[in-house]
Amino acid sequence: MTIVKVLEKASKALMVMPQVMLCPIITMPISAGIIFVWYAFVLLMMSAESDPATKGIPSSTQKIISDYFDHYTDTTDYQVRDYDTDLQNWFWVHLFWMFWAVTFMEYFNFLIVSGCVADWFLDNELVDHPDANEEFRKRNCSRLFGSIWRTVRYHLGTIAFASALIAAVKTIESILLYVKNQIGDDTSNPFAKIILKVAIGVVHCLKCIIDRCNKNTLVVTAVCGSPFCAGCGKALSLFFNNMATMSLGTGMIVLMCLLSNLFIALLSAGTAGYIFLGEDAQDLNSSFMPLASSFVISFFVAKIVLGAWDCAATTILVCQVMLQEWYPDEVGKGLVNNAVKVKRVAVKDKKLIDDPVNNECAV
Repeated sequence: MTIVKVLEKASKALMVMPQVMLCPIITMPISAGIIFVWYAFVLLMMSAESDPATKGIPSSTQKIISDYFDHYTDTTDYQVRDYDTDLQNWFWVHLFWMFWAVTFMEYFNFLIVSGCVADWFLDNELVDHPDANEEFRKRNCSRLFGSIWRTVRYHLGTIAFASALIAAVKTIESILLYVKNQIGDDTSNPFAKIILKVAIGVVHCLKCIIDRCNKNTLVVTAVCGSPFCAGCGKALSLFFNNMATMSLGTGMIVLMCLLSNLFIALLSAGTAGYIFLGEDAQDLNSSFMPLASSFVISFFVAKIVLGAWDCAATTILVCQVMLQEWYPDEVGKGLVNNAVKVKRVAVKDKKLIDDPVNNECAV
């Protein structure tokens, strides 16, 4: 029931602050631009040619050419152009920076949404000024802009380090898949095939584990302002001290996101096929390609948008564990409802002077 309440609060956070859904949508063109630039560089790299080599044409071949082509001019040489294989060997470096850049944008959105949701959740659980029993009034837009400012100003290095770890693991997984495709199914060494498949499975599981650990670390960074290493230590401490809650909560969040993503993509592809194909699909040789394209596009769009809910649920889960471990006497007591709501304003000497009676600032 604790996990169910966490999922409910995650949905409530997105309903209270719908503007956080704009973060992944606004940065979507940047991610698409990164992939497009990477693809263009790969095309240039794979089509790059080395210096042409000059070779001689045998005399017998010259006679055959002159017999069949009247406009043939006598020449004894021809040029052969080969692809620059040295440049193609740098493909894995380009693949690594593409994974790094795309994951960086994903974690950038995650940290912004996490900071905003954590501010909203903790503000409803803890009193801002417990000594005076005062609760400061905040607006959701100020929470979002504050989270963006903190992320850009202080936490870009943490995002870069976390995304580099995932990019390295993804690159290793891609290399193993390439080796598997090169070996093929006709190899005479089945032991090598088994070892390779096991290695691919281990690397894929490692990628999933590191990704969830990175997201928990980013939540700690959004709440406490810790750098990556310190935040990772706090996140692992919270996980091992509350293993049942964290494991069950993470599993439920991943399962909900996966099922929702598949259901939305299937519903979108089925609706598109019913509306646009229907009876008019007789002139098509196959309706599989348009339906498959609709499914793939819907899947990736839904995955990006559902990333905001994944972030909200993960943030509230980690914050709930934080409160239970660090503030056991205050969490769940409804102390915020009994606090006095006040406004606050920064004056020239950078002090906050509040008037709880009139809810105005006395300067």
